[in-house]
Amino acid sequence: MGQPRKLKGYALMMAIGLIATLFLLGLALVHFMTAQRSLLRKAEDTSLAREASRAGVDFALAQLRADPAWRQGFAGLSAMPGTAANLTVQEQGDQLKLLCQARANDTSAAYAALVRPARVLLHNDFTHEASQWSQPGSLPVVLLGYYLLNLSLQGEASAGDPLWTDYEAEFEILLPQATGIGLVVRESPAGDYLVDYSLLRGSVQLIKERNGSRQVVAEVARRDLQLPHNFKIRAEQADLTVSLDGQKLLTYRDPEPLKNGRIAIRPLLNLVTLVDEVTVRQIFRVTAQWRP
Repeated sequence: MGQPRKLKGYALMMAIGLIATLFLLGLALVHFMTAQRSLLRKAEDTSLAREASRAGVDFALAQLRADPAWRQGFAGLSAMPGTAANLTVQEQGDQLKLLCQARANDTSAAYAALVRPARVLLHNDFTHEASQWSQPGSLPVVLLGYYLLNLSLQGEASAGDPLWTDYEAEFEILLPQATGIGLVVRESPAGDYLVDYSLLRGSVQLIKERNGSRQVVAEVARRDLQLPHNFKIRAEQADLTVSLDGQKLLTYRDPEPLKNGRIAIRPLLNLVTLVDEVTVRQIFRVTAQWRP
């Protein structure tokens, strides 16, 4: 009789031990599943916060493209459900730093961008004077609302900042003697890009001048006596685009681009040229993006 009772006692203890083991395993599984759900939720919140911070910067870039003077930033922007983003705008020289901090539940993330906004760098309608322009050998002359480049001009008339990089230069030019005109962008000691419009030759050339050498990098036939002429020259990183009277004429991508410089005007054969208006606009550009 003693042996069966002893076996029953062992069986009972083993059953209790097995139940306890299963209970502990159940607790561990519940803890693991809870931790797993927490990690998944954290990963989802991190992804949402990151996307919301990036979306906030994209929203700010769109605002700046539409309005270059925009500086307000924003608070509480919900770019996607369950998120809130705050953005600040800091001026750093001629650039803007956009910093967006976003939150999804208890998780936060940040995204930043450095932007060079579009703005007018130079504008002359020559109503009264042309003091921003430099002419070798003589003072700038304004007559009846025109900047007069005459026979006494040696070389070229230049204006602007040698540190200008990406910009679009627009010129309204009258050619009373119907000869042509030379317009220069990114002029610096290293060289420049010259748009040479010759009615005598019957073409528009884009010429790269560097270290005393001249290379015609693009050319198109054009002989148009329409007055006035509107020229637009866009220099953006390595890309040059030339438009005449609203028509795109030339494009060129320079494998070794000249990076900066001012603008200039060269009357062809030193004949009389009348400049009605000149505008230089800085091109909108995102110079860097990163996660702090």
